[in-house]
Amino acid sequence: MKTTAQKYSAPKTWMQSALLLILLSACCGTAEAIDLDEVLAMAFKNDALHKSRLYEASADRALGQQALFGYGPHISASASYQLGRKDSVPDKEPEDSATTATVPDEREADFQQAELIFSLTQPVVDFEKFFLAQQGSADISTSELKRKQAVEDLILLIHEKYFALLIAEENLALAKEECTTLKQQLDDAEQRLDLGYGIITDKENAQAKYALSLAEKTARQIERDSARIALEEAVGIDFLERIDDIPGDMKLPEFSKDLSYWQKTALKKNSGYNIALLQLKSARKRLHSRRSRFVPALNLFGSYNHTDTDMTLDGYGETNRETIAGLRLEMDLFASGRDTFDVIAASRQKKAAKKRVEAEKRHVLSTVENIWDSLRNTLALISSYKTAVEAAKVSMKSTETGYLEGMYSLLDLLNVQQEYYRTMSQYKSARYNYLVLCQQFRQITGVDNKNRVAIDKTSRPRHKTVRVRRKIPWTRAKR
Repeated sequence: MKTTAQKYSAPKTWMQSALLLILLSACCGTAEAIDLDEVLAMAFKNDALHKSRLYEASADRALGQQALFGYGPHISASASYQLGRKDSVPDKEPEDSATTATVPDEREADFQQAELIFSLTQPVVDFEKFFLAQQGSADISTSELKRKQAVEDLILLIHEKYFALLIAEENLALAKEECTTLKQQLDDAEQRLDLGYGIITDKENAQAKYALSLAEKTARQIERDSARIALEEAVGIDFLERIDDIPGDMKLPEFSKDLSYWQKTALKKNSGYNIALLQLKSARKRLHSRRSRFVPALNLFGSYNHTDTDMTLDGYGETNRETIAGLRLEMDLFASGRDTFDVIAASRQKKAAKKRVEAEKRHVLSTVENIWDSLRNTLALISSYKTAVEAAKVSMKSTETGYLEGMYSLLDLLNVQQEYYRTMSQYKSARYNYLVLCQQFRQITGVDNKNRVAIDKTSRPRHKTVRVRRKIPWTRAKR
């Protein structure tokens, strides 16, 4: 048989649940949920830092192409027009007075001259330009990897911010639910006390728990707002939509093979490590090119010179055409120490690039091992939390029944409820953290991001709404 407290609280509980459902329905009907793919699309379109990195990679590619084509022919043309005056004055009289030769008179002429020159130079054996071309080829490959790395970094950043916001929203929802439950418990304790069969301790315990839950809800609200601002900053625009949650029954991705396989895969496909290898190759070619300045270069050259003068000292105009072709051996004999110091600098740059490869290799291998262990441990943790949530739910229901029958105090019930909400929060946070670990593992091993986690778009109904967005003023220099 139901007690008076049970009869009194049952209608109120039903009314509160109905009101809560109405409010939730209204909220869901006025906001559209956007999924991870849509957030990524917005980030690729609007993120200024990502675009900056793409432009830098394109600039590096252009510089590499410039060095690559430096071994090709060089063709130049020049044209000139000039006005001038020529004077001819004999130096002295002839020494032999018996000669019949006459000394020419002083002569002068004003003239106009047009000149057109074409020249061609083609390196035949130029080790400096040869190694610079190889360096340019390495730089082009590096620029492509930098573009790939920029995409990977943005995808990982959005994953981290997206799931951080999901964690914050989930914690806020659980805090609100806990707050509502504790408020109901407090109201029930006050009602029982007013009816004369409650105890003051239950009311005070409920008040303390409820006050703590209000503070907890405020803290979770602040965390949610901060997480949303962080995601909007990463995306590059404000958006009014809710973000789509993952289905609760979604099967979490797992990675087969063993650790050794993934470490070998990472050394083959990781962008950062392969960039370091290409930079070492580029540094070696740069050193060879600097040393080659001390070796002569053999160049094929040719030129065509057309000169047209309207007046000479002989009193008539003249047109000259000259064509030259041949081989030229060239070498700078002295450059004020410039070449020597270029060699020293290039040598030290090569050593720095070699150490960078070693450091990057250690980083990749250790990170793969660390994330691999974290994936396995987090899966085990999720399984344990799932079992704990189910057990906490059963314990909460049994404790609630025991409380209504007088076997437990209200404080016992409040503690069990609090434990349930804490366990549920840890369980869902562990699932989100696992998905972030999956993306980190994909990035470090170079796995194709097409196989990344995708949010099920059919997991919940979608509601249309008007989207209002604005550009965020970009003030940060780096993340």
